[in-house]
Amino acid sequence: MNPDAGLARRVLEVKRLAGEVTTAAARAAKEIENMISDDRIRLALIDTGLPAVASAFAQKFGEVKFTSIGTGDSDPSAMISRGIAQVMNLVKDVGAEVLAPRKPVGPQ
Repeated sequence: MNPDAGLARRVLEVKRLAGEVTTAAARAAKEIENMISDDRIRLALIDTGLPAVASAFAQKFGEVKFTSIGTGDSDPSAMISRGIAQVMNLVKDVGAEVLAPRKPVGPQ
């Protein structure tokens, strides 16, 4: 076997491995960037969205007029309480998702 051929094969193998390492490093950097961006979005929601919901509930409703057409569940106070319950469930779901422990990225 030609010693130069063996050397050339080793050089190619080293270049291939260096390319794989570069690709893996770039992939890991992108995953970290995506994770940071996701956390920034969640923090923005906590910083601006949830206080806006809280201040909306803290305000007085003022005068509210209801017009009921038809039969069935047309109690205005029940409609308001269902709406508030839906908003509170949404806030709880978002809060649980934001405060949940983060799953590690990549192989363990």
